[in-house]
Amino acid sequence: SVTRQIDRRPPEPAPTPRAAAVHVLQRLSFGPRPGDVERVMATGVSRWIDQQLDPASIDDRTLEAALRRYRY
Repeated sequence: SVTRQIDRRPPEPAPTPRAAAVHVLQRLSFGPRPGDVERVMATGVSRWIDQQLDPASIDDRTLEAALRRYRY
């Protein structure tokens, strides 16, 4: 007969908000840049992921202002 071993280790605790933000940035982007972890923590991981999947929801004003320097 086959005997099953029961895993009696306690479940791992939920990650801290900072650890969750770092994890999602490492998995779904090129890694955290300065300020990214704080932005994800402020936005929330689920909402940040939703924004990444809906680019129209991302405010592009800063990028557009920077690009104006290169337009003739």
